[in-house]
Amino acid sequence: MEREKCFDEGKDPHQCPGERPVGDRLSDEGYRWGGVGENVQMGSDNCGGPLGAMESWMGSEGHKNNILNPDWKHIGCGRKSNYWACGFARPL
Repeated sequence: MEREKCFDEGKDPHQCPGERPVGDRLSDEGYRWGGVGENVQMGSDNCGGPLGAMESWMGSEGHKNNILNPDWKHIGCGRKSNYWACGFARPL
């Protein structure tokens, strides 16, 4: 996960320095998108696993809006160590 370095350096994990925007990376993979969103989080090993990450996001208005947005048609979530991410997309 590219976000790990950003968290470690205290930078905005949604757009790491020198990193291309998530929409550009999706386009590079051939995904024709009409909208994209992303939730990222750094937690501890005992943050409650995926439920803890989800509860944290649901407690944040912006993250909650991403999760509940009915326009998203695709979602991908992952974890590496203490870093959690979910990407949301709507195709063209």
